[in-house]
Amino acid sequence: MKQTLLTLAWFFTLLLSAARADQPAPRPDRNAQPPSMIDPALDPCRYFTPDEDMVGFFIEMQQEERLVPMRVPKRYLEDRFDHEEGVKHGTQLFRIEVPTFEPVTRAETGRRNAAALPWDWMDFAVTDQLPMHHTVGLTLDLPITIEDIGKPRPIPDVNDFPSEPGPNGLTRVVAPERLGGEDLFVHYDDEQQLAGWMLCGVSGVNFTLNAGCSHTTRLSGMDVRMSFLRTELPNWHIIYQNVARFLTCATSEGL
Repeated sequence: MKQTLLTLAWFFTLLLSAARADQPAPRPDRNAQPPSMIDPALDPCRYFTPDEDMVGFFIEMQQEERLVPMRVPKRYLEDRFDHEEGVKHGTQLFRIEVPTFEPVTRAETGRRNAAALPWDWMDFAVTDQLPMHHTVGLTLDLPITIEDIGKPRPIPDVNDFPSEPGPNGLTRVVAPERLGGEDLFVHYDDEQQLAGWMLCGVSGVNFTLNAGCSHTTRLSGMDVRMSFLRTELPNWHIIYQNVARFLTCATSEGL
């Protein structure tokens, strides 16, 4: 009898351990995650070498009626149809690890999420869209009402709104009644022309769980959209430089 009870106790202990092992890892607080550590010496173009398997394609800039030739390491293109040579794309997406600029697959992001690992990857897309002054203006536009139907609606000019110094060298646009609780940042080039704008969510606002930032800019003659966690804001400029460096190599190497 005692041996039977011991066996049953061992069996239920084993079942409990297995059940605990099957439970997903506790969900981390992405909004408390520290920014990634990025080596300043990191070279985003390290795979642009003669012995690397490369793929050539074109980004179709319909707004400007031209094609931008690109040639990138095949390892950065996850989908099989992106491996065809000479194809025209309206948009090309890349997913990379922020600290290393290594490609990250959808399967790998799923594995990391399941293991509750740090969310240290980001997306960037090269595409064709309206000029930056137009797209940032649409972000500042008020919702359309019935009275607005059929009436001309000028696109708001970001320069007409007050601004203040933002974090990490950015400029914050002050327009709370138009941004729904989100933060709008801009940055300028050496000639004080708009070089990019960034819309960042705020945790707890508009049902936002993991606050992220969407950065719109122009690099290598193409429109570029980057998406990353808001906690990476301290790294925004080195991320910007690394993407710029990668796209410079992609539009000049071996073409």
